[in-house]
Amino acid sequence: MVLAAAGSSDASAAAEAGAAARRLSHRLGTGVRVGYIAIGRPTVADVVADARAGEKTRVAVAPWLLAPGLFHDSLPEAGADVVAEPLCPDVGVVDAVLARYREAAARRPDRGP
Repeated sequence: MVLAAAGSSDASAAAEAGAAARRLSHRLGTGVRVGYIAIGRPTVADVVADARAGEKTRVAVAPWLLAPGLFHDSLPEAGADVVAEPLCPDVGVVDAVLARYREAAARRPDRGP
C-alpha cells in the first residue's frame, strides 16, 4: 500500500503524511509507505516500483488528497493496480474542517461593531 501525498517543503507536512501512513498501516494490518506526487522523495512511482520488486503482487495507492484534480489524475501513471478516490467528499473530512473553523473563530478576539 502506498499513501500518495502531494509533498511539501515543510517538514511538519512530511511528518503528518508519515503519521497518516502509520495509522493506515495499523488499520489495514499491512505495510504502508509514503510516496510523493509533486515535491519530495520517494515518488509514488518509486514506491510502487519498490513494492513490485519485492514480493508484493498487487499494489494499491491511497491518495492523501482532499479533492480530485491534477495530482490525483497523475496517480494511475505510477503503475499501481488500484488507485482509490480522494478523501472528499466525505462527511468526516467536512466535520473536521468545520470543527477547526469553529475552534479558530472562538479564539478570535471580538473586533466589535
